Amino acid sequence: MRLFGSLVTCDSLEVLITRFMSKTLVGLILLLFVLIGLDQSRTFYCLSENQCITVWKRLGNKCYIVPGKYYWILRPSDNYLETSNTQYLTLYYSEKLPKKIIVRNQGIPNGKDEYKIRSNPKEDWELLEYSERYKLILYQTQAHKFKDVKATTNYLDLDIEENYAKDKTGRKLK
Repeated sequence: MRLFGSLVTCDSLEVLITRFMSKTLVGLILLLFVLIGLDQSRTFYCLSENQCITVWKRLGNKCYIVPGKYYWILRPSDNYLETSNTQYLTLYYSEKLPKKIIVRNQGIPNGKDEYKIRSNPKEDWELLEYSERYKLILYQTQAHKFKDVKATTNYLDLDIEENYAKDKTGRKLK
């Protein structure tokens, strides 16, 4: 059979098709990785070896905050916090509340303070909403300042928009 001015046999046509399909598949995989890379910005903030969170900023003003270091390319199915890329939060860890992260809303610049906790108590860490009940556990009696937490409490003061977090000593975490 003559194709494109040269002699092409069925075997060589099969080889050409296989090469084309292989290159196309490699190109699609590379495109997928580029698109995934453009749709995310992940930062890990750790207070200690076992007190880490992942802040995963995505396109469309979506942000996922996941306990631990989260590497998967798909959004988490449970045990995460979903918010905007401009949210400002404080995440508390207390020795008196083992394996729990208390989430306190600090607002966002435009006045909306939307976030959703998708917690799963069966997971290693549980996300809980800040309340007066937790204030008594986290803060010293007669606390007047934000940093007047008990010695058994640690926290991440998280500014998602500006991409940084501070611990209770005021040290910036990167």
